[in-house]
Amino acid sequence: MNKETTQQEIRDIVDQLQRLQIQETALLDRLDHLNEEVGEDEGEILGARDPPTNPEAPREFVIGDLVRIKNPNPILQQANKGRIINIKLDTDRITVQPTNGSKLHRAKKNLTFLHG
Repeated sequence: MNKETTQQEIRDIVDQLQRLQIQETALLDRLDHLNEEVGEDEGEILGARDPPTNPEAPREFVIGDLVRIKNPNPILQQANKGRIINIKLDTDRITVQPTNGSKLHRAKKNLTFLHG
């Protein structure tokens, strides 16, 4: 393979990964919506995340959590909610992807859980 072909293939893979992330976000949104419709009285739903055992104990953020961003930039018209797609283990930075597909990086302290 020549250099141009390799670079084009890399770009194609990155584009495909971005599309997959958007599809994943849409599917997780659908799953959350369906779980809300069924309600807690109907029993355990396949794929639903287990609630924390102690509701008063704070839990860590995990990939897929729906969160509210406390400090969106209004000048850049940043979204104020989205789904966690990446968590840096060596820092407190979390990547959030709103439904518009953009990516925002925030410190843990600037995020709160959205229920539903």
